[in-house]
Amino acid sequence: MKIFRSINIRLLLIVISAAILSTSCKKSKEVTPNKPIVLVNDTITKDGFTIIFINQDSTFQVKGDTLRKAYEKAFFITYPKICAYFNPDGQRVVPFIVDDAFKAQQGEELAYASGGEIHINPVYALAAPNDLNVLVHELTHIDQAYSAPNTPGWMTEGIAEYSRNKFGIPGRNNGWYIPDYWQGQKYTDGYTVIARFLLWAEAKYQPGIAQYMDKQLRAGTYDDDASWQAETGITFSQLWTSYTENPYY
Repeated sequence: MKIFRSINIRLLLIVISAAILSTSCKKSKEVTPNKPIVLVNDTITKDGFTIIFINQDSTFQVKGDTLRKAYEKAFFITYPKICAYFNPDGQRVVPFIVDDAFKAQQGEELAYASGGEIHINPVYALAAPNDLNVLVHELTHIDQAYSAPNTPGWMTEGIAEYSRNKFGIPGRNNGWYIPDYWQGQKYTDGYTVIARFLLWAEAKYQPGIAQYMDKQLRAGTYDDDASWQAETGITFSQLWTSYTENPYY
């Protein structure tokens, strides 16, 4: 009887050990490391224009697929029009980079164009998916291709905002608009301040002033006096004074 009990106990211990080992194996199979997120790039060409979409941000890869497609669609809707209006010889292949470096900078910059590329802040992009027209502003910078060292930044940014107003997709501005003039604005504020001034000048004098100034800036021949006199008969300084006195059109 003692021998049988000893055997039974040993058998019981073997069964228990086997059960524990089996359970341990099952658990080890269930706990698997997360698969790394593959950052997918995309290149699309249509009617002679190409967007190279480069994503460097893992969060955007998970949450931004619909937004990526919206950016790509907006590119083909707006950029051919921008080129046709301002610079028909402009760059045709545009890399669009969702840039993870914005996170390290911890700044409020939304996007920028440099070296023929557009970089966008992934945090802003995901927080404001309705702002597709930030792309229009940066695409205008790509088409501007100004290289003269004395190019005034206020005109560069003013024309880009003028372009956003003219070629932007309706309803995709995330609250952006061109405000009315208010006393205290300076032309060196650029951006929407100059965009509105350009609209005023075209309404008061003649259409196409923004186009003309863009060509002058790209050629490196822009001058505050001569360029504006050629289009309006008076200098920029005189025009700005007239605008501040009666900014309505």
